[in-house]
Amino acid sequence: GLVTSNGSFNATWNLKINGGELRADGGSINTNFGAFGLKGTVTIGGTVASIITKTAAANSVINVGDVVAGNSTTFNVPDITSSVATDLTVSVPLADFPGAVTPFAPVASGLTKSGVGTMVLSVAPTYTGDTTVLGGTLSLPTATSLADTSSVLLTTNTVLDLPYVGIDTVAKLFIDGVQQLTGTWGSPTSGAAHTSTLFTGTGKLQVGSDPYENWILGFYPGSTNPAIIGHLADPDSDGVANMVEYLLSSSPANGAQSNLPTSVTSGTNLIFTYTRLKEAVTAGFIPTVEYSSTLDIGSWTTATAGMTGVVDNGTTETVTVTIPIPVGVTDLFARLIVTKQP
Repeated sequence: GLVTSNGSFNATWNLKINGGELRADGGSINTNFGAFGLKGTVTIGGTVASIITKTAAANSVINVGDVVAGNSTTFNVPDITSSVATDLTVSVPLADFPGAVTPFAPVASGLTKSGVGTMVLSVAPTYTGDTTVLGGTLSLPTATSLADTSSVLLTTNTVLDLPYVGIDTVAKLFIDGVQQLTGTWGSPTSGAAHTSTLFTGTGKLQVGSDPYENWILGFYPGSTNPAIIGHLADPDSDGVANMVEYLLSSSPANGAQSNLPTSVTSGTNLIFTYTRLKEAVTAGFIPTVEYSSTLDIGSWTTATAGMTGVVDNGTTETVTVTIPIPVGVTDLFARLIVTKQP
C-alpha cells in the first residue's frame, strides 16, 4: 500500500510498514516540520522490501526522534527478503524533530537501527543526534551523512556500511559500549588507521579530531608535506622524530633537544625516567623502554610492567623505570621506543 503526507505534517507513533511505501509529499508551512514525524519504533514487515520516498513538494522531509533532545527513532528492520538485499530503503532526508515550544526549533535527534535486515539511506540525513546500530546493516550514502558532534554506537555482529569515497567526521565511536580511539575507522580494506569487520565499504569515519595533527599543525600551519608533518619526520633535524617529540611534549620546530629521558645509576639499579604527554598515549602513541648491556642488535630487552612507576602530573605523566643491573655487568644502557598503534 501507499501512504502520503498530502502536504501536511503527520506525527505517528510506532508505525508499521508491511512491504509498502511511505511517501513524503509536502509538509508543514513551518520549515521546522517535515511531512512525517516518526516517533517510537518504525517496524518493517510483510514479505517484500519497504520504501520511504519523497516528492519535490516543499518540506518533504521526515523528522525522527521527538521533542526531547537526544531521543531517537528506532527502525526495526528484519530480514524480509531472506537475502543480503535491502529490506528498507529511505530516499528522504531524515531530520531533527521540531521542539515543543514556539518557534519549534529543531532538537538534536538520532536514529537507532535494530533487526537483522538491511536499511539503506540513499539520501544524506540531516539529523544531528547519535546513530546506533543494534542489529543488521545500516548503509549511509555520503561522507556528509553524520553530524560532526554526534556519536556512532555499534554492537557485535552489526554492520555500518560506508559505500562512498571520502571521510565522514563524528565526535566519538563506541563498540559494545566501549569508546574507541580517535583517528580514521573503516573496513579492513578501507585503508583507515583503525579497521573492524563491523564496517564495510570504501568510506571512512574520522573519529574526533586527530590530536597529533592538531599538535604538529600548531608548529607548521597549513603544511601537508609528510617530510614536515609525518610521524617519522624530523623537520628540525635534532635527531628526534616528530612522534617522539609529541610523546615527550617537546618542540618539532626547535633544533635544540629538550625533555629527553634521563638515566642514573642508584646502587644496583639503572633508573630511567621520562615524562610523557597523556594525550599522545590516548591517541595511540605507545612508549616502550628497552635495555641492553652491549648495544648489539637483538640484545635489547623490554622492561616489564613491574619495573615501572607512574606519577600523574595532570596533562603529563612522569614514568620511572627501575632496571636491575645484572651481576658482572659494568655498563647498562636504556632507550625509549615510540610506536603508533594501528
